Amino acid sequence: SAVITLTALLYAAASFRDPGYAETAAKTAARLASPSDDFQEALLDQAYCVHCHAELRARTKHCHDCCRCVRRMDHHCWWLGNCVGERTHCIFVSYLFLQTALLVATGVFASLAVGAAERRGGPPPRGVDPG
Repeated sequence: SAVITLTALLYAAASFRDPGYAETAAKTAARLASPSDDFQEALLDQAYCVHCHAELRARTKHCHDCCRCVRRMDHHCWWLGNCVGERTHCIFVSYLFLQTALLVATGVFASLAVGAAERRGGPPPRGVDPG
């Protein structure tokens, strides 16, 4: 079914996509050393993470599971094996919505199958536990 395929694709996208890792100090220094550097931005880039030395901007948090800083970090999801951050938040919410819809649809169809079997007076369909 299309919903199951879309759920699997959203799971893969949320698991393997970069959640919005912050630049490390080395990348920031290289960017600022380029001839097109923005001096106002250089003045604002002063805070660095004590764990991974990435630049800390507003809402950037260090994930101790990934050992990296993530922009707009929400949480580290053990089911995905990835952080939910700036680039994966929308995908994660869509994935949760489809998972909830599949769970509700499965419950509705199972209860309809059990109800139909009870009306016929026979045993429930194979694989469905009536009770």
